[in-house]
Amino acid sequence: MKKFWTMMIAMLSLGLMFGLVTACGEDDDEEATDNDTTVAGEGEGEGEGEGEGEGEGEGEGEGEGEGETDVQDDSDDAPIQAGPEYGTLTQATANLNFLLDGIKMQDESMTDMQKATYMQKGMKLAAAFKGNYTGKETKIPPTNTTMTLGIHYPADPDQGIEEPSIVVVQQHVAGQQPANPAIQMSLPEDVPEGELRVSLFMDEENPDAPQASIVIANILDFDTGENCIAGFVEGTLTITLAENTTAAEGGKLNFEGSDLTIYHPSNYLGQDIVGQLEMQGAVICPVE
Repeated sequence: MKKFWTMMIAMLSLGLMFGLVTACGEDDDEEATDNDTTVAGEGEGEGEGEGEGEGEGEGEGEGEGEGETDVQDDSDDAPIQAGPEYGTLTQATANLNFLLDGIKMQDESMTDMQKATYMQKGMKLAAAFKGNYTGKETKIPPTNTTMTLGIHYPADPDQGIEEPSIVVVQQHVAGQQPANPAIQMSLPEDVPEGELRVSLFMDEENPDAPQASIVIANILDFDTGENCIAGFVEGTLTITLAENTTAAEGGKLNFEGSDLTIYHPSNYLGQDIVGQLEMQGAVICPVE
């Protein structure tokens, strides 16, 4: 059995970001046009084109899989079925001009509004990740309102963070409520520029090579960050800029990629890894 390269930093940043969504949502809409243009290959028109009509229906109905107010109550009872490729990220591209400090994001002395104000330093109101997943070809992003952040985390073994990491999180909003899926990419803080492998498994031929992992998750409880894993991504990205990424905050990270494959954990590269993930405390979303 192949070894996992990394687990998703205990899905730490997902819980943080979704807990603040309503605090950021309304104020940021006015700045969407300026910020959207800073994401490479991204346009406000395209984001909205996928969005409004589909966004509420898919973001609220489908999005409930991640857990908004509609919790996927049958997630523990529904059978996990093996399936083929589970979707595609047709785009994985962003220019992140200010990586946030994960320690500040967890500072309990800061109010939600203070955290929301801090988040705006690094927030992009545009989708870094686009595509579809599930047998229903559910769209990513599901709505026309999308927030993307880059966060730097120091090593914290107690939180499952063995090495300093950068986490890129994409969340979606339908109206004033979060919408599923959430997307999280984890990569080393000292990631070099150039081609970067994306996989949940270590490269057995070159185990010390840097790589990233991308997880697609449905949030089941936006207050606690409880989630289920809907898929992992396999493919390649190109890091076009990695500047000051080992600093606690203020680093820059640009990346681009296309046509990365999404697999459900029941059939990740032909292997059923559901049991391994559940042993580490993960909840797996049923195949849709």
